[in-house]
Amino acid sequence: MAQMAEALRQHLTARDDVAGVIGIGGSGGTALITPAMRDLDIGVPKVMVSTIACNVAPYVGPSDIAMIHSVTDVAGLNRISRRVLGNAAHALLGMLSGKIPRSPKTSRPSA
Repeated sequence: MAQMAEALRQHLTARDDVAGVIGIGGSGGTALITPAMRDLDIGVPKVMVSTIACNVAPYVGPSDIAMIHSVTDVAGLNRISRRVLGNAAHALLGMLSGKIPRSPKTSRPSA
């Protein structure tokens, strides 16, 4: 799994056309997807739908990943998972449509 996580990280960070990322998984999928998300710049919209409901700090780390609890297993679709996944997609859409332009990097904050 570590090799796949690294391959995904390299793939995402090598691209310059990634507007946002959504991931869906259980504990294994979350462990595979979130390292790649963490390596994307702060401000690139990142949404992770996961079965993990508590202590997500090891997955999010010092990044801006939005975690959404899947409520049900993510192996198939049902009336609950359809709503949760739809809400996650709309959350990502909202982040993309309301995106704030990047400001130039400075060595210190402006007054």
